[in-house]
Amino acid sequence: LRKPGKPNYQQTKAYRPIALLSTTAKLLSSIIADDIFRLIEANTLLPDTHFSGRPVRSTTDALHYLVDRIKTAWRK
Repeated sequence: LRKPGKPNYQQTKAYRPIALLSTTAKLLSSIIADDIFRLIEANTLLPDTHFSGRPVRSTTDALHYLVDRIKTAWRK
């Protein structure tokens, strides 16, 4: 990116570097998070009642689970 007010843009000092560290860190973080998630799912380290942030589990599933638990408690 060009620095404003520089008389000669033929010199490399007239340009600002583009920061790629943030993008690289985000990519690396995403890869590590995916690996950890796969490890957690493969070894069933979370209970079945944990619905947040997991595939094939939604708010609707959590509500069905809650309603079922309430109905079961009322029957007792």
